[in-house]
Amino acid sequence: PVTKYVNPKIEELLGYTPEEWTKNPALHHQIIMTKDRVRVNKEINQARQNEAQTVLEYRVKRKDEKIIWIRHIVNFYRDSGTEKLYSIELLRDISQEKAMAKKMEKMAFTDPLTKQDNRRSFEVRFEAAWEVARRSGKPLSILLFDIDKFKRINDKFGLVEGDKRLKAIAKLIKRQLRRRVEVLGRYGGEEFAVLLPDTDQDRALMVAENIRRAAEEAGCRVNPKYRLKCRGKSVNCIPGFTVSGGVKTFKIDRHSGPAKTIINNQGSKQGRESS
Repeated sequence: PVTKYVNPKIEELLGYTPEEWTKNPALHHQIIMTKDRVRVNKEINQARQNEAQTVLEYRVKRKDEKIIWIRHIVNFYRDSGTEKLYSIELLRDISQEKAMAKKMEKMAFTDPLTKQDNRRSFEVRFEAAWEVARRSGKPLSILLFDIDKFKRINDKFGLVEGDKRLKAIAKLIKRQLRRRVEVLGRYGGEEFAVLLPDTDQDRALMVAENIRRAAEEAGCRVNPKYRLKCRGKSVNCIPGFTVSGGVKTFKIDRHSGPAKTIINNQGSKQGRESS
């Protein structure tokens, strides 16, 4: 294609002068990020063949090496006199729009208090892990934990202290997860869920016990501000750090049905503790 005219504003957008664009017809192709290039070229070629308009969003590398998102509107038309095919193209920087959309998406899938996955996000990940397990035939496990007597903590010490316990227990559980694929989610209230892909029941029980023990140790550190019963004895201890948990292991293969996102505490129970 031959470039007839380039708006001088292109230099503000991408760093290249109009002269650089007209001298190098392949420049646009060259600055598209590799992961987007095939898709962009395919859509533009399809619009050219159909003599139609298309709108694309993709990443490009500016002359200064900065990567930005652009919205590219391409309108192909044929000159009625010469029958030649032309295009009018508009490009706009949408990096801020993309950043805001990403932020909003993260907010929609993140619990604002603990900064972990919320229930919606956890169930999406569970469904994805389920499909992987269907193909691989490997087991999939889930842990569910409740903070013991959490209502008592809120009633006795207030919601602010309760929120502190929720954030602390989330960090504590997160520290016990060793693999990137293991996901912690706040499933609701004081309930937390852990997704363990490629994990049989024995290993899931071990992870659950590690979490329970770590929570118990954290919950019985001396703090003279509080005085509650810990292990049946009246001692100075931080409330809200003993947990009750359950383990569910799914044996899935390609014949298994679709994922069920209703996660309950059926299955092997373990570590029932009271604070």
